[in-house]
Amino acid sequence: MLVSRDEPEPVFFRHRRIDTPHTHGSGCTLSAAIAAGLAQGMPLTEAVEAAITWLQHAIAAAWAPGCGPGPVHHFWQYWPLAGGDLTTKSTKDTK
Repeated sequence: MLVSRDEPEPVFFRHRRIDTPHTHGSGCTLSAAIAAGLAQGMPLTEAVEAAITWLQHAIAAAWAPGCGPGPVHHFWQYWPLAGGDLTTKSTKDTK
């Protein structure tokens, strides 16, 4: 949910929840992706939507380099791994 003085009502973002423990760094990654969108001149709502979509792919492609929860896969677009993608991961709709 985004509350902004530029929007008359809160903006809700729906996305699929990916069933994986490999989400280490997802909050920092999301904020950096939003900032990158804003730096490219996107309106705030569009930057948030694009960042969420990008992060969904990074989470779907995440892998564990050792034991425990692994990091999101920041380079999923350029360096595919065997971990999968949004089409192969178990997902659930968020409410």
